[in-house]
Amino acid sequence: MIEIKNLKLDVTVITETKKKGQGSESMGQYDHFYSGVSKNRTAQQGASVLIKRNHRKHVHSWEAISERIIKINMTVRENRITIFVVYGINDDSLVNVKDKFFEDLNNEITKVGKTREIIILGDLKCRVGKSTDSQVAGPYGEDTKNDNGEREID
Repeated sequence: MIEIKNLKLDVTVITETKKKGQGSESMGQYDHFYSGVSKNRTAQQGASVLIKRNHRKHVHSWEAISERIIKINMTVRENRITIFVVYGINDDSLVNVKDKFFEDLNNEITKVGKTREIIILGDLKCRVGKSTDSQVAGPYGEDTKNDNGEREID
């Protein structure tokens, strides 16, 4: 928390929190929204976001989609924004686990539609490579592309 305060960050995303359950809590100058595994499971995964208290008035709703995805709806200066906080699946995970994660994320993005700006923050564990003719990957990325990167581009 000290580093977040020193950097004067308004929004901070934290992944792999290993925090159990879902909820929100006050943490100093910040409101903390989190989603993790159920309380009866071994601590793993988890995603959370810290929003500086003076911006809390802009948050209309939030939802823990899964232990890896949180959705926050905000309005800032008349801009309707949905932020997705994401902690992605490892590239070497089972195909059905990866399919479920990307399907869930895609479904949530689709539900938002085109009425709001969408911001995706976190660790997607994707390597999209670099490209000069892509609308997703630009020319300044790394050479490597992985399966998660292909899925994200799709």
